[in-house]
Amino acid sequence: MAKAVVFLFYTQRMNSLITLIVADDHPIFLEGLELLLNRLDWLEILGVATDRDETLAVIEQYRPNIALIALSMFGTSTQHIAEFIEKRVVF
Repeated sequence: MAKAVVFLFYTQRMNSLITLIVADDHPIFLEGLELLLNRLDWLEILGVATDRDETLAVIEQYRPNIALIALSMFGTSTQHIAEFIEKRVVF
């Protein structure tokens, strides 16, 4: 079973839609999740990523409210992912 971690980011721009990026290295799972989430009218998927570098680039580019990230992409703990994002992305 795939494990994922969700990061919530506080941003100054708060609109009616919750913004999200989704990152997973399994294309079929990613496609299914994206299809499912696109059905929610209160959620906007800003971008998807399939590897670690792309995930960080998408977070940096779009600055989402939520980042849904597969743990397998970083191969380590959630703390490591959070520290890695914190070093690369300034909110």
